[in-house]
Amino acid sequence: NDGIADTDEDTNNDGDETNDDTDGDGTPDAQDSDDDNDGVATADEDINNDGDSTNDDTDGDGIPNYQDTDDDGDGVATADEDTNNDGNTTNDDSDNDGTPDYLDTDSDNDGIDDGDDPDADGNGVDDADENGDD
Repeated sequence: NDGIADTDEDTNNDGDETNDDTDGDGTPDAQDSDDDNDGVATADEDINNDGDSTNDDTDGDGIPNYQDTDDDGDGVATADEDTNNDGNTTNDDSDNDGTPDYLDTDSDNDGIDDGDDPDADGNGVDDADENGDD
């Protein structure tokens, strides 16, 4: 169980939740533990802990976090905000402000949104270089 009612995973509203696959990985959302393949389990995308992940939309773009590949809307994909490269984006908080980087639009607290910041984690190395993107 990924924390979302199967009926809520029928995103195309055709009555068949087995043909909805948000991330295109071949596993229907109703059976997928990470519907958007962003590295955060669908069950863990219930940010307000009310038991309903469908009402959690951190960036206010109308796409619930469990279907959003950029949960905070900072221009950096949630999967790319794993700054310590341990495969878990939820435990990275570069500026130690209590908000994980994947939900923080300015993860190094330098006043520049991460999508516009060449060094979003504030370690002195351009992110393109440390991620191997040259």
